[in-house]
Amino acid sequence: MEPSFLSSEAFNAVLQAVLASSGASESFVLFHDGGGTVRLGPGDVRRLEGDWGAGLDRWLPPEGDTLPLLHGGQTVGLLCTVPGEALSAGTDHTLSGLLAQVSVTADPWSADQLSGQSALVDRCGRLRAATPGWFALFGLSGEATGQPLGELRPGWRRLEQVLPDVLAGRAHGLPAWREESAGQAARTLGGDLRPWPVMGGELAALFTVWALDPAPRAVPGDAAPAGLASGHAAFQAIFGHAPQAQWIVDARGTVLDGNAAAAALEPGGAAATLGEPIWSSGVWRGLDPVRRQVRAAALRAGRGEASELLLEMEAGAPWQLRARPLDRSHALFEAVPLDHDPKTVERQLALLDVLMAHSGEAVIVTDGRGRPLMFSGAVRRMMMPGAQEAAARDWARHFELRGTDGAPLSPAQFPAVRALRGEQVQDEEVLVVSDQGTRSLAMSAHLLPGDLGAVVLARDLGEKRRLLSYLSQVTRRDPLTELPNRQAFLDRIETALEQRRHDPETRYAVLLCELGGLGDPLATFGPVLGQRLWLDCAARFRDVFRSTDLVARFEQGQFAALLARPGNGLGLILDRLRESFSVPFTVGEETFVPELRVGLVPDLGTQLSPHDVLFRASQSLRVLPVHMLASE
Repeated sequence: MEPSFLSSEAFNAVLQAVLASSGASESFVLFHDGGGTVRLGPGDVRRLEGDWGAGLDRWLPPEGDTLPLLHGGQTVGLLCTVPGEALSAGTDHTLSGLLAQVSVTADPWSADQLSGQSALVDRCGRLRAATPGWFALFGLSGEATGQPLGELRPGWRRLEQVLPDVLAGRAHGLPAWREESAGQAARTLGGDLRPWPVMGGELAALFTVWALDPAPRAVPGDAAPAGLASGHAAFQAIFGHAPQAQWIVDARGTVLDGNAAAAALEPGGAAATLGEPIWSSGVWRGLDPVRRQVRAAALRAGRGEASELLLEMEAGAPWQLRARPLDRSHALFEAVPLDHDPKTVERQLALLDVLMAHSGEAVIVTDGRGRPLMFSGAVRRMMMPGAQEAAARDWARHFELRGTDGAPLSPAQFPAVRALRGEQVQDEEVLVVSDQGTRSLAMSAHLLPGDLGAVVLARDLGEKRRLLSYLSQVTRRDPLTELPNRQAFLDRIETALEQRRHDPETRYAVLLCELGGLGDPLATFGPVLGQRLWLDCAARFRDVFRSTDLVARFEQGQFAALLARPGNGLGLILDRLRESFSVPFTVGEETFVPELRVGLVPDLGTQLSPHDVLFRASQSLRVLPVHMLASE
């Protein structure tokens, strides 16, 4: 950091004189004058590079005391003293009064407090501030500030509709959408609107956007932002019964109050002590690097800036610390122990990754927004056959989910997202369309505990249907001749009878044929020649009947046919049947003509059941004579 003297040399000289007269030789003051952060000591003045919030960890001394300088309950600067250097009484009040004339309080609508691609929207739906990345993503400039979202983009009018919910303290996730920017490739984006404390009890909406194509943005756990004064009865009720340890601190970082969860922390000084700076006590006591993080968070909160930190402890699980401004003079601190050891989690994730990669079950694990985080090997084979090594976040490049009507499913209709909304999703059919074709899957979604996301289990319905179709064919076909068997024939007669009931003009006839004089061909001629005889018989029956007729094989030498609209052709079929079976059969060295017996039901008429039809046909079985009329 290169030193750069401020223009107001007289004012700086006054500040330096106050420090020097108070006994300071190495102590210094940090304050913000609108142009940036200034470090002023008895002998030098420097403008520091970087903003106030992000630079505190670097600028504050590792040892000594840091005293917030307050004016009107708001932090206007910091007095940093080194060990062994005690300043005279009243120095802080003098410096506070001087700094109040130049120190610029953090603008509650400033984009400096934002990160990534995010913007602040007021309760009227107007854009108040945004990061450069947010402006660049949507091709907007600073001139858009102050305009309603719906005028900037017509599609954002729906965001204005959910603002009342956001300002009431509820976050809203946005369905994924494609964004095309000039000079940039189209990207799939995700986003959300969440409450954001601005000043006092006022809330704004933080509109954050992230890219889904590269890597999903890690979204920290949402604590309802504090926008109530610390003395508000409703706030006190929530504060007192919160399951996490919470403290209220003033602008100096001094602990004013702690809830029951904070008081119940393990004995031995783990709970922050009332009346002490929050960084000087608590679970981080004695851990200098962690204490510095907590101190920086407290000082940022004194200027109205929120923060969230992961505190790595020397022993035991890490802690998550959240700091949220309440009003001009108070902030809410919340500490949550993360009940895991990083190494244990790493080992568990590695084991899960191996199990998922080789699992035969189709499993999809999603985050708390329903976005896929992990696919099992079976899912990749079914849904991403050409991208076995692709990341789960890239699923949209490799397949598309559709409903049974063929219409694409919106992100809000995905099974995991619906389960996260509280809907029950059990064995619902979904079509998966990929480069390899379309698959029909049955999906069930189940919530993970602790708002961790959801698990989706998938079953391939196409494979099941193919198996059922195959089994149906096997159980309804004669295994030797592949003609329909007795059960299939009965089912077809049932359908014909139903058609007859609806349309009396429909006509069907049934022929039952029995070959006599053969005995047991398999025993007489052996399995090979015996099977060849039955195949020859089946071929002759097929040739006799029309393509619209159904020919079936029953036990041994029985065959049957269902003739649709037989009409005058029934006599012709009988003549062809007699002619075909009058030709001798040759089996091995033997030649013979079997006896052919035929039972005929020329019209189904008012038969009650398929079994009645076959019984009537069997009762009329007789040897087919040289001349047999259809009427006989």
